[in-house]
Amino acid sequence: MARSREALILDDLARRYPIEPAVVADFCDGMRADLAFEQPANEEQLDRYCYRVAGTVGLLMTAILGADDPAAACDPAVA
Repeated sequence: MARSREALILDDLARRYPIEPAVVADFCDGMRADLAFEQPANEEQLDRYCYRVAGTVGLLMTAILGADDPAAACDPAVA
């Protein structure tokens, strides 16, 4: 089965930067959620949705931009 262009790009990023595979998986879950959007029923679902579509981007950018202290950057990256 051929890999999509997007999957190949994410694989390349994961090879070049210290990106957690779980963050990439959550990012992809968020993109799938956007395609089949349903209004979150409660605050817990809203928080999960926000993390997946925005917080993961912050975590990915923290790794790609080379934060001096990645552990300290995680909470602000997700905020």
